[in-house]
Amino acid sequence: MFKNMKKNKLFFLMILSPLFGYEFIFDYSESYNFKNEIEVINSLEIDNTLYLFPHLGSKQNNYHSIFEFDDLEINPVFAVRFSNASFEIFPEYSNSDLFWISPGIQMDFKKTIGVPFSNINITFQGWGRFHKHSAYGFDDNYAPKNLLMFPYNPDNSFEFYTNTREPKNGIDFDEAEGAFAVITPWADILIGKFRSRLGPFTSGNLSLSNQSPGFAQTQVRLKLQKLNVILTAGDLNSEMFQYVGYEDNDLSNDIPNSALVQRIPRYVVNHRLDYNINENFRIGLYEQVIIGHSLSLLYLVPTMPFWSAQHSLGDTDNLQMGFDLDYLHNNSRYYAAFIIDEWAPYSTFKSNHHNWFGIQAGFSRLLYDKFLFKMEYSKIEPQVYTHNHPINEPFHNGYPIGFWSRGDSEDILLNIFFEGQNDLNIIFEVQHTVMGNPEYVEGLNFLESENLKKRINYSLKFDKKIKSSIGPLNYIFNLKKIESVELYDNPSFIDCQIAVLYNISY
Repeated sequence: MFKNMKKNKLFFLMILSPLFGYEFIFDYSESYNFKNEIEVINSLEIDNTLYLFPHLGSKQNNYHSIFEFDDLEINPVFAVRFSNASFEIFPEYSNSDLFWISPGIQMDFKKTIGVPFSNINITFQGWGRFHKHSAYGFDDNYAPKNLLMFPYNPDNSFEFYTNTREPKNGIDFDEAEGAFAVITPWADILIGKFRSRLGPFTSGNLSLSNQSPGFAQTQVRLKLQKLNVILTAGDLNSEMFQYVGYEDNDLSNDIPNSALVQRIPRYVVNHRLDYNINENFRIGLYEQVIIGHSLSLLYLVPTMPFWSAQHSLGDTDNLQMGFDLDYLHNNSRYYAAFIIDEWAPYSTFKSNHHNWFGIQAGFSRLLYDKFLFKMEYSKIEPQVYTHNHPINEPFHNGYPIGFWSRGDSEDILLNIFFEGQNDLNIIFEVQHTVMGNPEYVEGLNFLESENLKKRINYSLKFDKKIKSSIGPLNYIFNLKKIESVELYDNPSFIDCQIAVLYNISY
């Protein structure tokens, strides 16, 4: 009897011990995304990594540990970058050299616990990153204040920057993200601040793209046999303020009427269903609402349509609906997306309708074993991402949370990706973007503005991973030719970028 009790105790301890399974990947990598797509096309089985970020995966962390204890690990982060065209950080400095460094730190915690007398595991994950960025150049001038960083470069976005004190030709900015996740066989829960992507496109998605800065959010992901349900509620920075009057008789009798500046809140809530019709065909449906006031509990009811919820609140919020799909066949991937902004169902087929649309079409072809060709097209009408109440526009820190070029825009992206030997990845890209004048006006035609902005990017990127005693180092060489209209002081220039990255993807 004692022997059996001892065996049971040993079994109980074994299933409670840490297990190294899946965890959420929060650091988005362009090369990883292409490699993953190649694997999915080869398998002809739809995987949610095609349209969902952050996603579950197996992370190989071979970086140097500053601190390591049981299930907690802390690693350094560092990057050095140079561009002779300032990475397009500010349009007026497209001819300036820029030196950009990024020290930082990352924390990872993972604990997997087995449910007694079953094969069920529950994983608790904690993750956090902090990057301190400093960039110097700007033609040795004092950098401008209060501008949007990288307004026409979809590769980067940041929340805030300040001027450096010494030397004076620089800016300091930082980026902090973190999350706590519970991973189970039936559902996953994420709480934190991070970047999200809901949709199948590399160039950007119509509802939520990871091209805007990370925002505080909660996600609940239900995992059924063929159906995945994702509920997202996030806090956006509207960058809009209002004055709140108050009486200040105690502190200043001379000025009885004063004012307090208060930020106006903005939230996004998204309901999404993804149904796998079969192994190689998926369709996703979603509704999304932008809220420019306190977050009503009505929008947190997962079984209540937003269309009715916003009506019960006075029909003042911004409702968006759409779908996207993936289809795999014969070494190819076909995918598409559609969004309707501010749907008026009874006017859908009238000339003076109140329905604004965005469409996307994509195609990927696996030419050889590790040779991927991609082409994407996006067209967004002028009224999409606008609203008659500006507080309800889907922006965060000045960036659209959907497609990066905003409304009244057209984008064509062509990618050729080759996974070479010895951890060498080569990416050739051509991107042609036309941007008009997004405005909430009925009858405004697509790209009819007289001052259209255009950006054409030709780039050839080499990404080489080299092992070292402290972990893998990524060496990046990216040669870009930028041609533009109404964007930069120099309409045509070459941007030569060099970077060494350690535990960071950009």
